[in-house]
Amino acid sequence: MSYFSIDKITSLANIEAGSKIHIIGICGTAMGQLACLLQSRGFSVSGSDKEFYDPMSSLLRARDLELFEGYSSDNIPAETAFVIIGNSVPRTNPEVLAVESRNLSYSCFPAVLSELLIAGKHSLVVSGTHGKSTTTALISFLLSELKLKPSFFFAAVAPQIENSLVVTDGKISVVEGDEYDSVFFAKVPKFSFYAPQTLIIGSIEFDHADIYETPADIEKEFDRLVRSMPAGGTVFYYGDSPVLKRMASQWLADLDLKVVSFGESDSNHHRVSSQQLGGSGQTIEILSGGNSTKFNASLIGQFNARNIAAAYLACASLGADEKQLQTAVNNFKGLQRRQQVVLDSEVTLIEDFAHHPTAIKEVIGALKKTFPGRRVWCLYEPRSNTSRREIFRNQYLGAFSQADRVVIREIESRSFEKSEQLLKVSSLVEDLNRAGIDALCFKDVREIYQHVIDQIQPGDVIVVMSNGSFDGLVQLLRAGLIKAYPADQDQKPL
Repeated sequence: MSYFSIDKITSLANIEAGSKIHIIGICGTAMGQLACLLQSRGFSVSGSDKEFYDPMSSLLRARDLELFEGYSSDNIPAETAFVIIGNSVPRTNPEVLAVESRNLSYSCFPAVLSELLIAGKHSLVVSGTHGKSTTTALISFLLSELKLKPSFFFAAVAPQIENSLVVTDGKISVVEGDEYDSVFFAKVPKFSFYAPQTLIIGSIEFDHADIYETPADIEKEFDRLVRSMPAGGTVFYYGDSPVLKRMASQWLADLDLKVVSFGESDSNHHRVSSQQLGGSGQTIEILSGGNSTKFNASLIGQFNARNIAAAYLACASLGADEKQLQTAVNNFKGLQRRQQVVLDSEVTLIEDFAHHPTAIKEVIGALKKTFPGRRVWCLYEPRSNTSRREIFRNQYLGAFSQADRVVIREIESRSFEKSEQLLKVSSLVEDLNRAGIDALCFKDVREIYQHVIDQIQPGDVIVVMSNGSFDGLVQLLRAGLIKAYPADQDQKPL
């Protein structure tokens, strides 16, 4: 029998206070903050990662944790009592092998998070293919502004919220519920650990093709999550999704849950309408029966209108004051790397995390409405395991259709990838040009940078899209644009 399995996870409650805890894969947004939380609880914490990068690197070093760059069995201190293994760490990792050879207790991030942050509280979980981080951060901000002291976790950086992993003595927990698997010995979605009593499902689309073979496989996991909820729980779902509409009808028939829809069409319990305001956000109206609630939000785009509606409805269902919620929503400024303006001068530079074709299409569409009459560039890096696959080829054609200029980074195959499954970027670019979209591809970030600097015009809007660093392209462009247009800068901090 394998040493590692989900049934053999050790509870943190069984680890003696003050013990040594080692974290394999410590530099991620989630694991880094967990390390700091455990240290604040009196544990002695060490950790390793293949590389250390900001913002977590600076945070971890400031806390004076024992850190190891690179993986080695020697990294795990002799007195270690408990090891937390990251979800990207393989079974063959030398430190994982050392955990087994030394018979050490172990767990994974979602299991520990559930113990520290969710247990004993009302669990509100935000799930779906798109908008999880934004919606979770917004709810966390709203409940905090209303002095309800939520515990919360979301996998992003919100400038208005000092930490994205916070545990309080309040009665509500708010957690981003990712459908990606938890760790090599727990091949179940992270949200399987979070026991929601209130659940938001913003969308269900095919994603994570490296672990899910078909859309039906993803649907099964969401269905399993809903069916695990206690009687009397509440599900808020995007009712204009054919997939969710079909699934919700079955939940209503089978389960003792409140199943509530929101979306743009009249068939929803709560109808959401929005109007973009050039350069300054959007107005949003939620129609519920004969009642109307309006917001003047700084977040742009239809996706964000839905995110705001879901957050507002979930908070109101927990008893939060609706007038106070309206005010707080209007004050929320969003997340870093989610339509984040990093430079606003004669040229506007925006960074976004979008990597799924639906998200790409939505972001470009939102920018075209927010900056009417201006030329929109999309610089895109297919970096995630799914976005790099040929399976999304046709969807990409539609995703980029509203952009005026498109530049896509070429893909280089990784050791574990089958070349025939990879997106053929040069061929996609040819198809985009045939469809009348000005598109190019380059392998090197410097080539992309130089092309943009050579071709950019005053008034252009550039959005850089990647779920990674894009080898520093945003920073390169920002410096180059400041040099090219030095006067009258409203230079947003990175």
